[in-house]
Amino acid sequence: MSLLTASELTTLARQLAPLLGTNCRALPDDRQDGAVRIVDDEGRALILYQEAAKPGRLFLTARLPEAAEAAGLVMHPVTVAATSTAAHAAAHIRRRLLPALDRALAEFEARPTAPEDPQPAPAADITEPLTPRTRDAAEVLDALASPYTPDPCDGWVIGEVVNRRRSLPAAWWQTVAREGDNDRAGGRGMVPFLADALRRAGLHTTEPRHGRWVYFAPPQPGPALPLPRYAVETSLERSGTWDLVDGYTGAAIRSSGDQELIGYFAEQLENEDDTRRELRAASLDLPGVQAGAEESTVLRMVAVILAREGFVPYGLDGVEHADVPGFLAIACPSKPGQVEVYRVLEPWGSGRPAPGQGAAGCGQRFDRDLAAYARCLTGPGIRAAVDGEHVRVEFLVAPTLLGGPGGACGGDESALRMPMWISPVEWDQCPGPERIRAGRKGGSHFPHFRYY
Repeated sequence: MSLLTASELTTLARQLAPLLGTNCRALPDDRQDGAVRIVDDEGRALILYQEAAKPGRLFLTARLPEAAEAAGLVMHPVTVAATSTAAHAAAHIRRRLLPALDRALAEFEARPTAPEDPQPAPAADITEPLTPRTRDAAEVLDALASPYTPDPCDGWVIGEVVNRRRSLPAAWWQTVAREGDNDRAGGRGMVPFLADALRRAGLHTTEPRHGRWVYFAPPQPGPALPLPRYAVETSLERSGTWDLVDGYTGAAIRSSGDQELIGYFAEQLENEDDTRRELRAASLDLPGVQAGAEESTVLRMVAVILAREGFVPYGLDGVEHADVPGFLAIACPSKPGQVEVYRVLEPWGSGRPAPGQGAAGCGQRFDRDLAAYARCLTGPGIRAAVDGEHVRVEFLVAPTLLGGPGGACGGDESALRMPMWISPVEWDQCPGPERIRAGRKGGSHFPHFRYY
């Protein structure tokens, strides 16, 4: 019997999700190739996957909080026949998997924890946990956008993420769920631009496939760097699986049960890294930015402004643009210095869907999204207007990503903004760090966290 195809596994997950809860949704797994996540509104993540050694079985497991995994807790998968219906799989999840998850979380919460300070730390202590390398990263990201503040305000966060059982420094874009949110990618639209900014400052970065965070490491002299950079190592989380590991940051990029496939990806990334060094380029490509124009500050700035507001850049890894439109910024061919922003939805491309094409209301959504792009790109020093089937953007002052129009404010206000730092035992990645909320003992599946 052969393994289910990726399409068949995704279809099963989409059929299974509504049976587990009205707010459950199926997503690609951010750790293992060929696996699918089902995430509910409580933040629980269930994983569906198969193993080549047992093609007739479908494995169902649950993702534990980062702190629980770091403490050594393990979720053992349950299996059903690969030909099972969604209803049959849902019954096994309710009867076997979810009770096991509840027991594991109860065991973790019952473990003694360090007492919390009854009084919040003074503002002057907020940056205390930052090491020199994370402080450098904070300064870079502060020039790109404002840090996250819990009042609420979207922004970047620097913290530690458990990867291959080690706590590694990482940055991500924190979004706050609210009515009318544009964000359809859970904060992932900003990930490529956070990584690009860190690389431009000389830091090494790792962006796991479908991940929501960017691991980073400070620059090191050439002789101190491992060669080759990318290696295939046995997974520490799942037997019979291999990880593609970045030797510069220590983070795993992706996992698979196919060692040959992981080796191919390692060789591909090694070649891309060599090309980037030869060209002295921070990024070989950026989603939402015209191909070959990644060094254009004007285009990158337009893309960052839109991504900060939750719009999805076209070409973002893991996004199906047949369902989710993406923006694409290109240089205006007739007016140097101006930018044209297109809304791309496959298979119609960047044009307005003709009457009768697509779902009802496609044309109205097209016009609405263009108008939203224009509003987002209008502010001090920058103006935008809908021009036919795209948005035309013009800068009234020289654009810069270091506190320029639409960017982080400079001066005293910039000095008052303090970077946010979250330690690994105080936050959880299920379904991802795009939504942080306080947990309650006995009332949440996640440990309590506090801000420094």
